Amino acid sequence: MAVATFDARDGLSSEVLQDLRGAHRVVLALKDRDIAALGYWIKAQRPDQQDAEEFRLVILHAKVSLTHGHQVSEEQPLTIGVAQDDLLWQEALKHLHPGDVAIVHWAVGWAAVSLTVAKHTPKRTGAWGLGDYRKWTVHWPSNISGQGRT
Repeated sequence: MAVATFDARDGLSSEVLQDLRGAHRVVLALKDRDIAALGYWIKAQRPDQQDAEEFRLVILHAKVSLTHGHQVSEEQPLTIGVAQDDLLWQEALKHLHPGDVAIVHWAVGWAAVSLTVAKHTPKRTGAWGLGDYRKWTVHWPSNISGQGRT
């Protein structure tokens, strides 16, 4: 049986997000310095098996920080054995929406894993207007704008 694999490096699909919210077990691992693999198990509806489960795989971007001479190949996967009861996992899922690009940040050797999200933005077909730029501009408070500059 083939494993259902989703490449989410260009954005998460509604189907993947629905699956992740219903997953009962999750494993996150590094493939290399740029790619992470998120494997998960969901309950499957099969008339011949009462407790059937199906494994699925999602490919994500990764940003790896190598520390203390450790190598990516030495790093152990992060396992969430009971994903439905894991408060951190459930909190992370609340912030993900279709089209978002999830990036796994992993500090090899420190057991530090975090997830950042680049929010989905619709592709523009026309020229950008003044209103579009306002949406993308980050306010820089005037009281600190001159600090640290020479």
